[in-house]
Amino acid sequence: MLILITRFLIHGNLHLEQYTVKIKRRHVMLYLIFGPSCLQICIGGVVHMIYNCCPISLDIALREFLTKVLWMEEVSYPVQHLLSLELFEKFQTAGCNYYDLLAVMSSVDTFSEKELELLISLSPKAQANLLINRENIRENIPRWTASIYRTAPIAKVVEDIQRLLTENVSGITVFNSNLNPHDKRAVNDQYVLLISQEHRIFVDINRKTTIRFTPQC
Repeated sequence: MLILITRFLIHGNLHLEQYTVKIKRRHVMLYLIFGPSCLQICIGGVVHMIYNCCPISLDIALREFLTKVLWMEEVSYPVQHLLSLELFEKFQTAGCNYYDLLAVMSSVDTFSEKELELLISLSPKAQANLLINRENIRENIPRWTASIYRTAPIAKVVEDIQRLLTENVSGITVFNSNLNPHDKRAVNDQYVLLISQEHRIFVDINRKTTIRFTPQC
């Protein structure tokens, strides 16, 4: 017998359902995660994937297609972004803009070191190579708002960026000046910080610019 314990939205189109099921006189937890085009079943610590349970239409926009693939990977085990990164590279080769593609990819932060290196290597040539300090960081955030939908006050944003760069914390971090969920027409300046063990770039999505940072000796 399956008994539903809870059901909730994880993110976007991802839904989790938790059940208890009796198997050979033992109660075992069963987790179902529904993605945009797959179903992940976890029972007794073993993960099973069922693909194409929610087929992706060929009529959707490329942005939506890439997003669906990305979140399909998020529910896989272990998490790997092989397909989305391959699409990223192919779309860029076909003429899609790196910054538009990165805006989609930066919606998740589960990239491995190797995947981060690939994202950085595909970026356009940097406009400048700067030392890590607050002045240089602030100069490359030309517009910030006092909106309640900003990531944080500008002083805190600069402080966080400097800390991540200085500590060389691998990962992808997004900073939004006005991510207003109630007004899609509101101007939002989005900045993406990409850090690997070898490289650090700061990307201005709206202005389509890339800055490389190097630590001070």
